[in-house]
Amino acid sequence: MSPLIVEVREVEPHEIDKLVEFRNTWFPPVSLEEWRRDPEQGFAVAAFEGKEIVGAIPIALREFRIAPNVVIQAGFEHSVLVRPDL
Repeated sequence: MSPLIVEVREVEPHEIDKLVEFRNTWFPPVSLEEWRRDPEQGFAVAAFEGKEIVGAIPIALREFRIAPNVVIQAGFEHSVLVRPDL
């Protein structure tokens, strides 16, 4: 068995359709339009084998209060997706 070589990086805007398709294999499906309309869907990190996504971590961007009158934008990782054969 040859080693798996992956590139891990932020998903680019033109790859969001691949990300949503990959995500929909584990969770109730959403359309690409629904994904783009969701204000929390800021970005994602993915592992690519060639041009195929084999793992992903969607990052939900939310406002988070850290002190009275201090709110920051924070990224939350609430799911990790990995191709089942890995």
